[in-house]
Amino acid sequence: MHSFFTRFARPLHSVDDVVDQLRSGSVTPQVREQAHVEWCIDGWRRREIVEWHEAGQDWQALGTAAGYDVCEAAGWIATFQRVRHLSGRCATLNQVCDETGLPPHLAADYLDIVEEEAHSLRKRARATRPDGT
Repeated sequence: MHSFFTRFARPLHSVDDVVDQLRSGSVTPQVREQAHVEWCIDGWRRREIVEWHEAGQDWQALGTAAGYDVCEAAGWIATFQRVRHLSGRCATLNQVCDETGLPPHLAADYLDIVEEEAHSLRKRARATRPDGT
């Protein structure tokens, strides 16, 4: 997973375009460099820990079972909370970088996690309403 991506011969405008090109063999697998694969794995781990934490689950036990370093995971949560606070103040990417010391690509990833968790929170809130709305 994430070690290859698919290059399509023509622009994609719909799911049907994807299916048609896959079926016709008009695609080419492209190898990703190991650094990209590791970046994807690290991002997945950050997201998973933050998701467990935000959902009120025992993120320490789950992280330990998954083989994550609990101290590093605690750092991910703290960074997420800091970036979420800055995002709530409408901080720009540059401001997040300046205030956290994160490089732009990592700050952008944390901002994405903030958005993902806000979406998940809205979904959890709807699921707990008696009328389901």
